[in-house]
Amino acid sequence: MRRGTSAVPAFAIAALLLSGCGGSAGSATTQQDGARAKPSTSPAVAMSRTEATSDLRYASAKTTGRKQFIKPSRVSACPIISQMVFTEKPPTPEDVRAVVDRLVERGWTADDSYTDGDLDAFLTKEGWEGSVGGSAIAEEHKPMAESYEGALLLGTSKRPCDSEPSPAP
Repeated sequence: MRRGTSAVPAFAIAALLLSGCGGSAGSATTQQDGARAKPSTSPAVAMSRTEATSDLRYASAKTTGRKQFIKPSRVSACPIISQMVFTEKPPTPEDVRAVVDRLVERGWTADDSYTDGDLDAFLTKEGWEGSVGGSAIAEEHKPMAESYEGALLLGTSKRPCDSEPSPAP
């Protein structure tokens, strides 16, 4: 079964992106299909929050729609960056692939489980773990999404979680 094909509310996915600090450093993340993602290893010098934000902006630059960054969670000790891009139509696997390709251009590595037909991908770079996903907007959330029918979600958090507190937005 292809992951991410149901009309999941974009806001629920955003909440999941913001809660990315649940595991310990280097622990594997369970994906929807039960497969295990590769554990990340944090290098001695990780990229900064500014660099990670720049990568997300670059990756979504060619995506049409309304872009917004979601403020980081105040509960978490780890730097978290999330971006939601509302799209005119529900994102396709090709839309997700375009964002993944642009992140790869910036030095991110896609998880081995990612394939071209997926609507989600997990990536890593210099101590950061990220994800890209696409979904249709659920009917009950369409009034909040204005005329947009879908959303691309990009999120990343620094590992290990307790290494650097999130600065004030």
